[in-house]
Amino acid sequence: MERRYAVRLTVPRRGGWRVWGAVRADFERGLADAADPAIVSAEIASELRRGADYVRVTIAFTVVTTDVGRRAGHRVGRFPRCRPG
Repeated sequence: MERRYAVRLTVPRRGGWRVWGAVRADFERGLADAADPAIVSAEIASELRRGADYVRVTIAFTVVTTDVGRRAGHRVGRFPRCRPG
């Protein structure tokens, strides 16, 4: 039976605010282009700067699935330029 889940993923991003700013728009477009029908919504929930070279990004998803861990992890893997670096 499929259920609706609210999922929040927090991803550390090295390189600082400027580097994150350069890829943020592409990241948001990727979130908006949800090719997976299990993803009901996806958005950047928060961005936290820590020092000159570190940003922590939290992404909020609404997922309808029987296996929320597999679905959420699959979605984040679609953004290789935004993964921790």
